[in-house]
Amino acid sequence: MEFVYVVKRYDLFDLSFPHGFRRPWEVPLDDYLERIRRRGFFVERRHAEEDSSLKQIIPYCVITQDDRVFLFRRKERGGEARLFNLHSIGVGGHINPVDGAADPLLSGLERELSEEVILEGPVTPEPLGIINDESGDVGSVHFGLVYRVRARGPVAVRETDQLEGRFVPASELAERAARDRASFESWSALEQHVATWLDTIANVRIHATTGQQPQALYDTQERDVMQPYLTPPCVHPAGQQHVTRKADKTGLI
Repeated sequence: MEFVYVVKRYDLFDLSFPHGFRRPWEVPLDDYLERIRRRGFFVERRHAEEDSSLKQIIPYCVITQDDRVFLFRRKERGGEARLFNLHSIGVGGHINPVDGAADPLLSGLERELSEEVILEGPVTPEPLGIINDESGDVGSVHFGLVYRVRARGPVAVRETDQLEGRFVPASELAERAARDRASFESWSALEQHVATWLDTIANVRIHATTGQQPQALYDTQERDVMQPYLTPPCVHPAGQQHVTRKADKTGLI
């Protein structure tokens, strides 16, 4: 019998429920963390899976190193068959009583990391945001806390019979996801994690050629001089009148 850490829905949320991945500046992340730590408790997992008034707390961690993200792939051994050969960019799971009472969130996350990967050096998780999905039966009873760990040395998969992993450039990761979304365990989460990586790493690092942050360079110099793909003179030359036409349901004008 497994017990998992949960928070009552009305203790976690106020009047509205966030949906999808939300960054710290989009939601009251510190408030969520405080509520989870103060109001959480353990219940039998079988009961929690069937009770949508409870939110099971799932710490989820993405491992990065410079401009690279650690990409996992599940092998065709062990685990759920529906996940065979699928990729993911993080590790995570339920919080259990073994994680202790001092800070079950970080303890649970560190336990999941130690079970899945071998990391050299200290582990300092940084909160990236939350994941909440009310559209399905599974998502409605879970609440994800997304963290990032910056690896300072080599990273290796611990259970090599079930998983394999390697660092890949974020650009390659985005291209792979765009080319074959079905090969990832959760495309919606992956897409938002990549967006977060761009916001928190790629666009704020100092570019070796320009000596500036890419986002700052765009905001101060490039944005004003860039033009839309089809500028108005190209679409309708000056003096030309606009003509309105109707299209039927087949798309014919």
